Amino acid sequence: MKNLLNSLVVKVSSLLPDKSVAVSKKEWDVLADENHKYYIVSKKGKQIDDTQFRETGRENYRELITEDSLIKESLGDFSDKRVLDIGCGAGRLTEFFASEFKQANGVDISEKMVEEAKKRLQHIPNVSFVANDGEHYPFEDNTFDLVFSYIVFQHMPSRAVILENFKEVKRVLKPAGIAKIQIRGGRKVLKGSWFYGPSFTEAEAKQLATDAGLTIVKMGDDSIKRFFLWVKK
Repeated sequence: MKNLLNSLVVKVSSLLPDKSVAVSKKEWDVLADENHKYYIVSKKGKQIDDTQFRETGRENYRELITEDSLIKESLGDFSDKRVLDIGCGAGRLTEFFASEFKQANGVDISEKMVEEAKKRLQHIPNVSFVANDGEHYPFEDNTFDLVFSYIVFQHMPSRAVILENFKEVKRVLKPAGIAKIQIRGGRKVLKGSWFYGPSFTEAEAKQLATDAGLTIVKMGDDSIKRFFLWVKK
């Protein structure tokens, strides 16, 4: 009975209209004002402090960038490279990109998150942040050697918005560059929750990349909730 009830709830949720980007933008500004560190790293709880927040960024950077042999093989030395951190929040990972890359740029849908990022990392000269409209990036074509996003696309309000973002990834990525993007896996989340976002099967993820004009180099699981796509032009 419980499984049947859960199934019905998921089906009803799927019938609800997709949230607009404008609504999503307002919601993330509210969440940023309420407790930006928690809504970026919810696994640490609402009492997460500045030290814990920073350490989660260092740990994720090590796991997702430093120990990623494909990124290293593709880019070589990071010191002359430029990286875009999509959904940068308060610069949790952007800070560590800046320690190795020539230039680290962060973009986020929330003006409030960007304000927090600028305050936190104002002492770092090779990092910059900008708020966007949730679908387009204010950068020239072929700008970045690496485009990266973690725990962000899984919160985008619709598949259409995710596709537009993937198209932008292609546009701003250099011909020899690589992008590593995490999306939500097969586990569905109810619409209306702050952490909602569309989920993708492996076949749907492949189609997403194809529709954006990108080539998948590798797919890899992070958990049952999400997985990564490494893509190139």
